[in-house]
Amino acid sequence: RIGGPATFMHGDYALLGAPMRRDNFTLPPPDHDTFKILNGERPLIPPAEMAEDLRHRRFAIVNFWRNLADEPLVDMPLCFCDETTNTADDYVAVEFRYTDRVIETYLAGYAPRQRWYYVPQMVKEEGLLLKTFDSQGRWAQEYAQTHPEYADTVFHPQEPVVPATSVLHGAVKDPRVAADVAPRRSIEVRMMVFY
Repeated sequence: RIGGPATFMHGDYALLGAPMRRDNFTLPPPDHDTFKILNGERPLIPPAEMAEDLRHRRFAIVNFWRNLADEPLVDMPLCFCDETTNTADDYVAVEFRYTDRVIETYLAGYAPRQRWYYVPQMVKEEGLLLKTFDSQGRWAQEYAQTHPEYADTVFHPQEPVVPATSVLHGAVKDPRVAADVAPRRSIEVRMMVFY
């Protein structure tokens, strides 16, 4: 997708949105998907592989983010929250409805206890990894305690719990930066990891 930076603080995948995204990889790609142009109707993950193996494993969605310009990025740098400073009340689940799927994501609620960081003057040789979902995160554990079906297909009680489930992030305007700086040119690539 080509567009401007997301200027609202958000988490890409919510507790229900991440497993939906994982499972969508077993469907044939939609017409507008580049994967379909390259691979036809074949899904990225064969349904049998998901059912027999991957659905029973911990998974995470990780974003790799970097500046594309030759000069350091000063316009709308990436900002992210230390997820260990949040509570479940700081995550507001929102549905995005597309013609071929529904994705549940998070918008951020602000609290004074949160610790936010940003990456000023990032150069193109640098990259940042953001974990946008982890099925063994503490929020996934709490949700699984009241939703047993979640423990069967997403959170795995036999695996260790990790602190971060979904890192809130977005672009921020630095008030110290002149208005006429070069616009941000960046790229974000998402990866799904199975453990």
